[in-house]
Amino acid sequence: MSIENSVLEAEQIRQGRRALRGAALLTWAVFAVCVAGCGSDSQSTPLDADAGPGQTVATLELVTLDGSNSTGPSGFTYSWTYSGEVAESEIDLQGETTANPTFVPPVSAVYTFTLTIQSGDQTDTDEVTVQATGGVELSGTLTEDLELIDLEPDARVPDYVVTSDLTVPDGITLSVGDDNVLVYFEADAGLHVTSGGTLTNYNAAREQGRDVKFSGPADGWKGIWIENGTIELEEAVIEFGGKTAFAELSEPAAVVLSGGAPVLGRFEENEFEGSHSYDVLVEGDVTGPGRFVSNQMSYVHPIKAPVQFMEFWNSELVNPDPEDVEYSIMIPSGGDSQDVISGDYVASNYNFPRGNVYLIDGDFWAGSMISSRSVIYMKEDAAILAEDGFSATGGESSPSSFSGLEGAQWRGIAISSASSRTLALSDTTIEDAGYGVIELGGFTADAAASVYVANTGGGLRDCIIRNGGGHGYYLEPPEGAVFAYIENNRFEGLANAAIRINPESVSFAFFNAGLPNEFVLEPGIPAVLVQGEGPPTDRWPDLGGDNFYLMDADFVYESWRIPWNLSAGAHLKFKPGRFYQYKPPPASQAAPVWFQGTQDNPIIVEGEVDAPGSWGGIYLGGEDGYFEITHTTIRNGGEFIIDDATERANVISNYRGTRGGNIRFTNSTVSDSAGYGIVQEAGSFDYDYEGSGNTFSNNASGDVLKK
Repeated sequence: MSIENSVLEAEQIRQGRRALRGAALLTWAVFAVCVAGCGSDSQSTPLDADAGPGQTVATLELVTLDGSNSTGPSGFTYSWTYSGEVAESEIDLQGETTANPTFVPPVSAVYTFTLTIQSGDQTDTDEVTVQATGGVELSGTLTEDLELIDLEPDARVPDYVVTSDLTVPDGITLSVGDDNVLVYFEADAGLHVTSGGTLTNYNAAREQGRDVKFSGPADGWKGIWIENGTIELEEAVIEFGGKTAFAELSEPAAVVLSGGAPVLGRFEENEFEGSHSYDVLVEGDVTGPGRFVSNQMSYVHPIKAPVQFMEFWNSELVNPDPEDVEYSIMIPSGGDSQDVISGDYVASNYNFPRGNVYLIDGDFWAGSMISSRSVIYMKEDAAILAEDGFSATGGESSPSSFSGLEGAQWRGIAISSASSRTLALSDTTIEDAGYGVIELGGFTADAAASVYVANTGGGLRDCIIRNGGGHGYYLEPPEGAVFAYIENNRFEGLANAAIRINPESVSFAFFNAGLPNEFVLEPGIPAVLVQGEGPPTDRWPDLGGDNFYLMDADFVYESWRIPWNLSAGAHLKFKPGRFYQYKPPPASQAAPVWFQGTQDNPIIVEGEVDAPGSWGGIYLGGEDGYFEITHTTIRNGGEFIIDDATERANVISNYRGTRGGNIRFTNSTVSDSAGYGIVQEAGSFDYDYEGSGNTFSNNASGDVLKK
C-alpha cells in the first residue's frame, strides 16, 4: 500500500470515527435525559448489555467507550474488562464501572473490551473492539518535548501525519524513540526548528540513529527548516522534500540550514529520495560539533552552501551524488573576503572528494589548502586564488577537472604560497581558463594563465590544459631556480605560450626527459616562454615537432657553475632586442655550454621573426670555461652590437682561455645575419678551419671576419 493510499484510507477512517462519535454523543444525551435507564420502574425489564459500536481511532488519542444503550432494572451496575495484546497497564483505562470509560491506545493494535451489567444475581455481557491505527495528527507549535514512536505495525502506514507546519521552539526537543517511525507531511506542511529547538533521532546508548522516515506526497512537501536550531540525524530517510519554500525563505530544499548559527550536531548516513529541489540548502554560517558525511543525495543539484560548509566534510566519507547529478553549488565569499576553514570541526582544508561534481559560484580566495579529486565547474569570469597550497588528483575511474560551466570562460587558478604546501596537479584537466588576469585579495598576476604559480614551486604531471585564453602554466618564481616539475602534460589550443618560466628553472621543470610534454598549438605560439633574470642552466630537452622556446631576456653567463646543455632537436627563438652572452671571468671554474645536436636532429637558434637581424646573436668569450657547439643552426642574428663586441654578427667569438681542447664549433650552419656570420676577435678560436664541417650563407657583411 502506498503512503498516499494509506493516508487517504486513514482519513476516511477518521471521518467515519467522527460520525460514530457524533452518534455516541446523541445517545449519551438521550441517556442523560432518561437518567438511569428509561422505563426502569418496571422490575421486569430484562438485562441487555450493549457495549456500543466498534471504533477505528488514532493512536494516542482519548477513546470513549459507550455502554449507555444497555438496559435493565433500575440500579444495574457496569463493569468493563479489557483483553488484548497490549498490556492493560499501558492503556490507562479509566471509569471501568461507568457507562462511558476512557482509555488511550499507545500503539496501533486491536483493543477488546467486555461490558458486564449486573442486577442482583442477574448479569449480561457484550463485547466491543477498538482498532487503533497510526497517523496521529501534528501541527502548530510544540509546547513540550515530543518523542516519536512506532505506532503502526504496517511500516507503509504513517505513524504521524503533519497537516500544517510543525514548529519546534526554543527549549523543545522533537526526538525519535523507536525504529521504523514514519512521519508523513501533507503537501503544504513542513518541520521548522527554531533557535534553541532540537530535532534528533540519535540514540546515545546504541551510538546510532533510530530508523525514521520523513515523507509526503510524491509531488512534494516543504521539507525541514533548521533556523538556528539543532539537527542531529543519522540513518534517516528524507523523501520528496523541497517542493515549496517556507514563506520566509527564497528557495526550497529538503533540508535548510539558516539563520547565521544553526547547529549541526551530526548528519551522517542519511538518505535523500526524490527531492524536488536541493537536498541541502545552507544560508550563512553553520556551527558544530558534528559532521556531514556519507549521506546519499538525490537531486541534480544536491547541495547549495557557502564553501566553508566543507569544514564538516570528510574526504574519505563521501556524500555520494545521484547518477543524474549536474553539480552541487559552493558559494565563496568573493574577491574581497578570504575563505578560511577554522579546523574546529572535521576538516582543516577544502576537500572536494573523489567522484563528486561541484560548481564554484564566483571568485574563490582560499586561505586554506584546496585538495580536489572531483569534477569542478567554474562560473563565468571567476577565479581561484589558493594561498595555502593547491592539489588535484584524478584517475581513470574518477576524473579530476576544472572547466567553465557549459564552456564559460573563466580566469583560472593562481597559487601564491609562503608555506611548504604549494602546487601539485596530476591527472587533471583544466580548460576554458586564462580569460583575464587574476586579481583577488590584493594579489595581481602578471599575465593571464590557466594555472598561475607565484613565489612558490610545485608541479604539473599527466594533466591536460586546453582552450585557454592566455598561458597554460605561468611560473612567477622568486629569484633563482625553483623546483617545479612539468612532465607528461598535454597543452592544447592556448592563446599564448603553453609554459612561462624563468631560465634557471627550465631544467628542474623538465628534469624527467622520459616524460615529455605534448604541445598542440597554433603556428607561432611558443611551447615555452623563457623570461626572467639568471642564465639558462642544465639540460633543456627537445620540445618535439615545430615547438620552440621563446627567449625573452638577455641571458648573460658570467660565473655560474652549472652547465647549459641543449639536447638534440631543441629549438630556440629569441625575441627582438635579446641575445645570449657567455663570458666567464678568469679562475671562475665556470661550467661549459653544450649545444649537442645531431645530423638528423640539429639544434636551431634563431630570431622569433624570420628575417635577418631579428635578434642580437651569441657572444662566446671570457677567460675561463669552455663550450661545444655541434650540429647547430644559428641564423637571423646581428640586430645590434652585443656588449663587449665590436661588430654585428650571428656569433661573436672573443674567448681568451687556455682550454683549446675543450672548445669546439663544428658541423654547424651560420646564416642570414644582418652583419657577419661569425666575428673572430683577435686570438680567438678559428671557426672555418678545414674539417670543421661548418657552413655559411646569406650573411650580409660576410661569413667570417677574423680580426
